[in-house]
Amino acid sequence: MNNVLHLHAGSSFHVEGHIVGDREALIRLRKAIDRAISTGKGAAPVSVNDGEGYTCFVLCVPEELTDGLAVPYTSEDALIGSKYPDPNTTICPTGVPNTFCTWNELNKLNEQAWDEKDNENQTE
Repeated sequence: MNNVLHLHAGSSFHVEGHIVGDREALIRLRKAIDRAISTGKGAAPVSVNDGEGYTCFVLCVPEELTDGLAVPYTSEDALIGSKYPDPNTTICPTGVPNTFCTWNELNKLNEQAWDEKDNENQTE
């Protein structure tokens, strides 16, 4: 299987996070990061090693919004008293304006990323 990308957040404070993927997926992630740096948003169509595909969205937010971002910890103990998103109010990370990543914008980005992947596969 190719185009595999796994993103593992640290469970708590000072616990390492990991990005693990094959060459194809890491190149797609790099392209998404480059696009986000230049335009604010990027997307990488990738898969988990069980064959399920997903889109990894990359958002480049202004520095003044970074203090409002949700913490990425996976342990509930680490979230107590921390900032974490309310799924009922936003699809964006906490502190990022909704207009920055509306469903319509993310859907367009998602479709564009998967179209680019399909076009790459056809030329190989």
